[in-house]
Amino acid sequence: MEVPVVDHECSLLPFLKELAARLEKVEHENAQLKKQVYGRRRERSQLPRPLCAEPATPEQVQETRRARAEARLEAP
Repeated sequence: MEVPVVDHECSLLPFLKELAARLEKVEHENAQLKKQVYGRRRERSQLPRPLCAEPATPEQVQETRRARAEARLEAP
């Protein structure tokens, strides 16, 4: 979106420019999210994944693996 040319001094011009910049940013983010949701698998995998939590420590990984192995042995 381009800000129209104003031939006079307007007090709302800085506000209009800020809104135009914010709109452009939101449209770009929206396009990226649509690409992630509806895009091909290859396109989706190239987008950065949001970080949900702290990465697991090596001890936590080992504990999880042991618990899964025990659960597999117990299940018939």
